[in-house]
Amino acid sequence: MVHISEITDGYVKDINDFLKVGDEVEAMVISIDENGRIGLSIKKCAALRARTAPPPVYDARDTNRDTDFENMMKRFKALSNDKQADIKRGLESKRGSARKGRK
Repeated sequence: MVHISEITDGYVKDINDFLKVGDEVEAMVISIDENGRIGLSIKKCAALRARTAPPPVYDARDTNRDTDFENMMKRFKALSNDKQADIKRGLESKRGSARKGRK
């Protein structure tokens, strides 16, 4: 089984938004406890794939290049915004409950 914290780097409110019973996924073994239970991680497997994936090859003659670039930038911006929100959420939780509500 995969723990909810090992599904994705972002916040997972409902696991059903990401996975359904019976879905087949790629995961990495991250631990085996004394009872023989295997700890799996989907996010670490995805990160490893991203680091080892070959870079995209662009064809200068491709007429869809401009729209591909625009889409790539939109995806980058969305991913960047998600990461910033995760970082902000992490910083707010580390500040403690005494500071909640202050701005």
